[in-house]
Amino acid sequence: MPSSDQHTKQATHNEGLLSLLQQQARHIEYGDWFVTVAFYAALHRIEAMLYTKKYVVRGSAVRHSSDARKIWGSLSDHGARELLMKQVFSALYDPYVTLYEMSQIAKYSCHLHSEFDWSRAVSLLELIKKMCDLVCGKSG
Repeated sequence: MPSSDQHTKQATHNEGLLSLLQQQARHIEYGDWFVTVAFYAALHRIEAMLYTKKYVVRGSAVRHSSDARKIWGSLSDHGARELLMKQVFSALYDPYVTLYEMSQIAKYSCHLHSEFDWSRAVSLLELIKKMCDLVCGKSG
C-alpha cells in the first residue's frame, strides 16, 4: 500500500496534468479525461489523509481504503472509500461522490464534459484538497 507521501505525490502529479491542460486550453477538448484525472487526484488526497490520520472503524485501524474494504466485506476500494466518507468524513462525502459519478459518466457513457463540468470538477477537487489539509493539520 502506498504511503501518504506517495499518494500526495500522485495527487500533485495528477493536478499538474490538469494545470497543463488548462494552460494549453485543452481542458474542454479532453473534458472527459480532465474530470477523470480530477477524481483520481481527489482520491489520492483522501488516501494520503487516511494514511496520515490512521482512523479506527469498528475496532480496526484504517490507513487505506483497502483496510476499510476488509471491514465491510465485499465492497470495492471505491465502495469502501465512499462508505468511509459517508460515515467518518461526512463533509467529504458529497464532493467525493460527485467527482466519482462525473468520472464514471465520462469513462463509461462516452459523455464529453462541458466547460461547466470541468470547472465544477476543479472546484470539487480544491474543496477536497482543503478539507484533507485541514484534517491533517496543514495550512494552505
